Amino acid sequence: DYGDDRDRAALVDKLAPLLDGGIEWVVLALDDIPNRPGLAADQSGLTAWLLDALDAGWPGTHLTLVPTEYVGTRPTPYLRTLARALPPTVGVMWTGPTVCSPVIRAEDARAWADALGGRRPVLWDNYPVNDTTMERSLHLGPYRGREPELTDALDGVLCNPMVQAHASQVALATAADYLRAPDRYDPETSWSAALDAVGGTRVAALRALATACADGPLMPAEQLEVHALVTAVGAAADGPDWPDAIAALRDHLIAVRDAR
Repeated sequence: DYGDDRDRAALVDKLAPLLDGGIEWVVLALDDIPNRPGLAADQSGLTAWLLDALDAGWPGTHLTLVPTEYVGTRPTPYLRTLARALPPTVGVMWTGPTVCSPVIRAEDARAWADALGGRRPVLWDNYPVNDTTMERSLHLGPYRGREPELTDALDGVLCNPMVQAHASQVALATAADYLRAPDRYDPETSWSAALDAVGGTRVAALRALATACADGPLMPAEQLEVHALVTAVGAAADGPDWPDAIAALRDHLIAVRDAR
């Protein structure tokens, strides 16, 4: 109950050990719950109350909200109510035009900011995450599909990692390169450097595995190297280049097999 004193006290009690330990950023995640009339007002009331409680007990703590509507580029009654009632210092998360957005442009972020009354969003970027229906996948490809101008329209970026923390470092390293210098970011160059850094003495095995698992929310499987190699075999069938095409596909598959 958003307005219940006992429930509000329980929320602060849950956060207190973390805040006492030095945590400086709290995310109030109200995503993936049923929407209803009056929900935005109830949530903004709780958020404002929590911000006051944090300021009173732990000054300087930053509060960010994941709203129930966190995707898209259009205004809604929920977002309009939220924009009017939320304290101006509270950040608001957004996943882009879709939940796992292949492409996010600056104009998308500006449209969402307009829907929030001019408040720049914090991008909750669902990459390289692999939960729910993606749990059998590894997302080892580079960060891509975010134009350089996007960073000017955001209040921050939070990348959602995979369940596998160590493997997530490949994509996260490339995202860091993008955020450090969006205008100079090259996904392939950054990816190669990330594989070297994360792979260490097993970089050849990691490179083979990552090449096979570079598809995911940001890149369709049709763009994988193995797809191009199979296509090349078909195109070279019965021609003089057929042995070379087969050898290239064979070498790729052997490398993946041996990448245990």
